[in-house]
Amino acid sequence: MYQSSKEQRRKSRRESPPLSPQVARLYMPAMPPLWLFAGIARVLQRWKKRRAIKALLKRDDHMLQDLGYSRGELRRELDEPGMRACARANASRTVDG
Repeated sequence: MYQSSKEQRRKSRRESPPLSPQVARLYMPAMPPLWLFAGIARVLQRWKKRRAIKALLKRDDHMLQDLGYSRGELRRELDEPGMRACARANASRTVDG
């Protein structure tokens, strides 16, 4: 009797479905899109630069002169094409959210 129940357990194990369900095969690239990370890095770099320039603009003219900057120079820097795109993104974020 002991052998027959042991054999039954072996058979039931073979016949039972696997414990983990079959998962549909998903596409997972081995290498993430590097262009995306490069774009994010550029946007973050522009944002940090813009933030630093705005902090400098809060200083008085004497302090800026000591640092070797002029107010007009800093404002021109903020008007660069990449910086304007950053400013538009920031403005839309504050309006929407």
